[in-house]
Amino acid sequence: MRRAFTLLALLAFLSPDLLAHGGIIRGGGGGTTRSPGGNPGRPTRPRTPGEKKDRPGETPPPTESGPPTTPPIDPGGSTTPPGDSGAPTTPGAQPAPPRPGTPVTPPASAPTTGPIPPSTPPVAPPSAAAGRTGGVPGAARRATAPSDRWETWWSQTRELYLSRHASESSTRVQGLASGRGTVPAESSLLSTEVRKSLLPLLALALRDSSVEVADSAAIALGRSLPRADSAPLLPHLLKNLAHPESSPQEAAVLGLGLIGGPDAVAALREIALDSAEGRRRCGATGPIDDLLRGLATLSLGLAGTQDALSPIVTLATSATVSRELVATAIVAMGLQREAAPAAIVTLSRLLDERGLERSVRAQVPIAMARLPMAASRGMLPKLLAHLSDKQTPDEVARSIALSLGQLASLEEEETARVLMETARRHSDASTREFALIALGRIGERAEQATVPAPRLEPQRQLVHQFLLGQLVNPERKSQQPWAALALGLFGRGEAELPPARDRTAHSGRKLLETFESTRDPSLQGALALALGLLRYREAGAPLLAHLTDDRHPELRGQLAVALGLVGARDAAEPMRALLTDPALPPLARIDVARGLALLDDTQFERQLIDLLATAPDSYSASAYVRALGLVGGSESAPALRAMVEDRSLPELQRGFAVVAIGLLAEKTPLPWNVPYLVDANFTLPLRPLDAILDLL
Repeated sequence: MRRAFTLLALLAFLSPDLLAHGGIIRGGGGGTTRSPGGNPGRPTRPRTPGEKKDRPGETPPPTESGPPTTPPIDPGGSTTPPGDSGAPTTPGAQPAPPRPGTPVTPPASAPTTGPIPPSTPPVAPPSAAAGRTGGVPGAARRATAPSDRWETWWSQTRELYLSRHASESSTRVQGLASGRGTVPAESSLLSTEVRKSLLPLLALALRDSSVEVADSAAIALGRSLPRADSAPLLPHLLKNLAHPESSPQEAAVLGLGLIGGPDAVAALREIALDSAEGRRRCGATGPIDDLLRGLATLSLGLAGTQDALSPIVTLATSATVSRELVATAIVAMGLQREAAPAAIVTLSRLLDERGLERSVRAQVPIAMARLPMAASRGMLPKLLAHLSDKQTPDEVARSIALSLGQLASLEEEETARVLMETARRHSDASTREFALIALGRIGERAEQATVPAPRLEPQRQLVHQFLLGQLVNPERKSQQPWAALALGLFGRGEAELPPARDRTAHSGRKLLETFESTRDPSLQGALALALGLLRYREAGAPLLAHLTDDRHPELRGQLAVALGLVGARDAAEPMRALLTDPALPPLARIDVARGLALLDDTQFERQLIDLLATAPDSYSASAYVRALGLVGGSESAPALRAMVEDRSLPELQRGFAVVAIGLLAEKTPLPWNVPYLVDANFTLPLRPLDAILDLL
């Protein structure tokens, strides 16, 4: 699972050399990366002609946006990010990515296509056990790469606002993403009857001779199968743990984590710990691959039960495993809802361990913020102290800024003050940008305030004026789109507060004025989405005019989503026409479909089904399948079922159809990986997490 199934994997169809290799979760980079010393018991899957084996530390080739996604190390300590000049950013040409289900690195300039993780890091050498380096605090500060842009953050956060449950309050949806809300027993995307009718099809696909179809089915079953109904299929998932190819193994591990339960947790625990029993289950005669162990650890996090915490803590505090596994275990600890009090004790100790390698320690604040508030809010003073400490490494400071956005409220005036100061003066560009987003996040959760609204009004005005200033008169042009998005989030939370209506309207006018005055398509996209988050209805007509006239595909997709968010129902007809426009790339049409879904349009689903029936190539067909999985309904199920059952179709198309059925039949309101996705520190490369973030 080198990288996972994002929409950019659809572009795999453009490169025949990438079509032949097996496994819905295997990436376009080539052979399986092994942990130090290799995995003597697991053969590497065969590589097809033209495939290149990944080398530790090798930067993947540019994706759609052009530049790689790993920020360069700046030996001179420069902290001026590219883009501070305010120059417009234009996406590069589209290359050929991998096949369905394959973990790929999506481009920074393609926020409309899914999460955009950093590139794969080098595997930690044995000498880097536990990530404890004893390094100099604050050393190796680095600049932000051009690819560390707002689009990356949006692609990892947007499911909170674009799902078909977006009509719920943003606070409630955020609670679901962080594990703090109450998740309904089943999703409302499909009726119970239709969803149950699809489960036998997925069970059959799990045993399909095509690896693409089989490992797509493992995750589709995990995301759609209630635990109470899983007993007949658990043996098949457990059997796939010993599959001769890595991709079905990894899919089975994730499927088990999504289903949960004692039997699944027992198997995942042994794999994560690389025990003799774990090796037996995986058919390995030597150490289990670190990537598979990492995925098992994240799956234990998804299970979220008391018995899952012990192996996670063992790995997070181990002095003998790789830094990759330590960091992965810390991430998994953030989902330990049942054992949150014990988890927060371990995380607090790790945050204070200055000898912990920076990229490992930086995962701690993110994990803290994802735990239930009752366990995590007590960490606020410690987090603020570390953010204010100039010796705190940039990687850690970025994560703290993000975590404060989830933990703090406007009642904590000191938190807002520190975040504003950080956004103004911190030497690291990403930390400044994340501080802006955190201020927007805090304002977004207005419903959670325990102090009467009038008492908070002066603080609201202070933060609003600060964000408005960063938009209208930014100290650094690169922060302008982040300030726009923060204003959108802040105003979204104030929507129901009568004293704030004039302030929200003022934000909308300033965002719209800036949108009309700039010609930078990246900034325009951020401003359009900010107007959408703000639900500024007066923006409908100007956004629609740009949607009609603009020829920038990515921006048109963002405009369509923004029109859906503002509720511009008069845009439905032009958007339906755009959905069938052959001049618009299929990937951009997915955003158009999502915008129409936000408008509660009743015609676009049939349009997508018709487009699928007449698709000229696999690339287009797979894009429409993805769209149906995201925003379709009961009408889409028969078309997708027919694709899975039609063995004359390419295996890739059938695999995509299986994934789409899993999306339709999702048993929870938000996609299964959202808890690991929202407010992740995307500047930290971590292979197991990257793979999960890339999966549909």
